[in-house]
Amino acid sequence: MMLSAQLLAASTEPTSGGWYDTVLFPFKWVTAWVLVGIHRGLTTLGLPEGPGITWVLSIVVLTIFVRLLIIPLFIKQIKSTRGMSAIQPEIKKIQEKYKGRNDQVSKQQMSQETMNLYKQYGVNPMASCFPLLIQLPILAALYRVLWQMPLIASKPGAHIGGFDSTLAAEMDKSTVFGVYLSDTFSNSASNPTTTKILIIVSVLLYAGLMFFQQFINMKHNMNTSNAQQMRMMKMMVYLMPLMTAWFGFIVQIGVLVYLVVTMVVSFIQQIFVMYYLPTPGSTAHDAQMRRHQVKYDSFKEETLAEYNQKLMDLGLSGEDVAKALRLDVKATRKGEDDPFSGIENGEKLREGLALHKETQDHLHKKAQDLELEEKPKKPVKQSKMMAALQKQAQQQAGMQPGVRNAQAQPKRLTRAQRDAQAKRRQAAGQLSEEEKAKRRQARRNNNAGKKGNQNR
Repeated sequence: MMLSAQLLAASTEPTSGGWYDTVLFPFKWVTAWVLVGIHRGLTTLGLPEGPGITWVLSIVVLTIFVRLLIIPLFIKQIKSTRGMSAIQPEIKKIQEKYKGRNDQVSKQQMSQETMNLYKQYGVNPMASCFPLLIQLPILAALYRVLWQMPLIASKPGAHIGGFDSTLAAEMDKSTVFGVYLSDTFSNSASNPTTTKILIIVSVLLYAGLMFFQQFINMKHNMNTSNAQQMRMMKMMVYLMPLMTAWFGFIVQIGVLVYLVVTMVVSFIQQIFVMYYLPTPGSTAHDAQMRRHQVKYDSFKEETLAEYNQKLMDLGLSGEDVAKALRLDVKATRKGEDDPFSGIENGEKLREGLALHKETQDHLHKKAQDLELEEKPKKPVKQSKMMAALQKQAQQQAGMQPGVRNAQAQPKRLTRAQRDAQAKRRQAAGQLSEEEKAKRRQARRNNNAGKKGNQNR
């Protein structure tokens, strides 16, 4: 109640944002407490208390903490971007299907088919916006917290989150290169000239890092087959730094510290993604595949050398293993359990075959781990909605859930039926071309007669 009353009283001050502060209050409260908590942790580690570098480092640690917090969203963003790139051909097919159809029904159908495609591949077009949406309230809250530091410092008893008048005064007087954290381009309580120079340098650094990051991403981590996405990316490379640069001339030095550190961390993340999680079809992905091929070749050489050594220890050769493979295949066809019983050196052949299969399994697994071979796909888990729709469709068709449609399932032939079918095919292969033509014509006439009877 006390805090609410203080905020209400402060709403008449020039530094208050009115309803803006009211909406941001939960974010301001959390941001203030996190800043104070980080500052206490840093001072516990031995950094100096009071106004100074510790409060600046608190903002840096806050930035890194937020970036770590949104890593799961960042990974989801990457997967979604990849998915969107992969399904572009399917989206184009849908767009071509409804091209020139501007009626409301067609638009709804196209939208529904597109949404179904997103669900089928687990793609969320909005996933790329999630990291930004998380950071915006925190950025706005930090802006307002720094803005209100002088107000809180000048009024004993006023506070927000963990900031009382004493801590607010400490942070308000903390400096970066002799400039207060709460100073702006147009309003500096320390040194106006130094403030302007520092802000210009910070904005250039921030915009430059953004441009460089997006340029590298477009150059090395974009699927070049998607022309539309490439055109959009080229436009964003130049527009985004210009659109965000003006923001730096409005906010405080403390917020600029947050923005610059955010961009540095984001740039490091981009390098990590390009190296370990590149977009398929990009130059970065091609480079990764070449690195993976080198790793696989080295692993294969070592594995085969170990395999040959173990084979020699058993007193076997490659020809012996080939013989064991042939015996195993024949036994599988005949339904025999042990192809090596009663054979000279049978036990060693069995061990050699097991060693061969084990080695091949290791090689296949390594190739799959390095994405040189496709891994077996896991069965897609149906959503509750899809399961309900299938159940409804079965009930409408007069089927019980869990019962297979007998008409839709092919019948299994007995051995005698298969033999008879094979004999018929063999006999058909021995017919002359004239006789084959006569039989085809007879089948056509028969089918035409059946259709005529159905139409009647």
